[in-house]
Amino acid sequence: MNLVDLWKRKDRALRDAPADVEAVAHRVGDQSMHSLRIPAGRTLRIAELPAFPEMFVPPRWPGWAASIASGKGTAVLRIAVDIGPGLRTEEVATLRLDAANANLWAPIRCNWPLLGDVADAHLLIETKGDADAAIALGIGDVVDLRAAIFARAKGQGIEIGPGMNPQIRPAPGVEVRYLEKHSVEEWARIYPKQELDAVPPQVRALWKDYVTGNAQRLETIDDASLDFVFSSHVFEHLVNPLGTLAAWRTKLRAGGRVLGVTPDAANCFDLRQPLSRPDDWLAEFAAGSFEVEDRHYERWVRFTEPRTTPQSLKQRDYSVHVHFYTPVTFGQLLTLAVQRIGFRGFDVRSTPNNKDFAWALHL
Repeated sequence: MNLVDLWKRKDRALRDAPADVEAVAHRVGDQSMHSLRIPAGRTLRIAELPAFPEMFVPPRWPGWAASIASGKGTAVLRIAVDIGPGLRTEEVATLRLDAANANLWAPIRCNWPLLGDVADAHLLIETKGDADAAIALGIGDVVDLRAAIFARAKGQGIEIGPGMNPQIRPAPGVEVRYLEKHSVEEWARIYPKQELDAVPPQVRALWKDYVTGNAQRLETIDDASLDFVFSSHVFEHLVNPLGTLAAWRTKLRAGGRVLGVTPDAANCFDLRQPLSRPDDWLAEFAAGSFEVEDRHYERWVRFTEPRTTPQSLKQRDYSVHVHFYTPVTFGQLLTLAVQRIGFRGFDVRSTPNNKDFAWALHL
């Protein structure tokens, strides 16, 4: 569970969140972790625990660790589940942390209660200690998952859907174009002027390399003309992922690659979404449709953002997520791409409780 992302977004499951809790990158020795810095005497309460699919099979070690962030004495971190809530409380983990061991991360192993027949339960994170004490609750390594993927973006390629923030930049041995739905000339109509004025000059210089087209079919791109196709936080918006990969494959030369970064549904605002399944992808592949349907809007509203409506999203032309992946299920999708489409192999790189993961599909 990505507690840092929950905190940053002020997710609707947060209850009475203390104002002095901070999201930080906390370093202990040579290991830096995305963390919540929690002063002593605070309680974090996260409701709706049974609604999180990740809690259907809760991990004994969820990738969390703790360390003293400040203070000279001892502090206690207690994690519990309040069932009911208020019916009973079951302890999940308790750590007693000493300032003398502030150079160590203490791994948190969790003894989760059974929640299959529970209507609601709250996760409680409590800290105790001296007035100047604070605990760093680490939820995952600070690591650059994208570096290995970016290193494979060589030759001539295209980045799909970069908006005003391209990630693959021209360099020796790298020629890249950027595909968007709307032309640069149309951006003045779509984006506020202050947004366009804030674009750095080095990015403005890349606007000459923007092309327009359909992100899935890539009709404006010649077949067998690319060494790589890259997308970041785009693939989850696309209906018929196997059909999309099949279309992208036709644009690649022999030895080409599809490279991507995709949000982990368990660790972002889609954490309540049921994950997409192979049957979903195969049915869309067989149907051959690439169009977002009412059911996609309805599902996204139901699980991710019930405070809005499908009608309002459609009127705004809002691009919802239509598929929901974890690194493991995305590996299943890429396995189908190897079996059904003719790719040679793939790589997926992830780390526990990270908002996204990186991947490469090889031709």
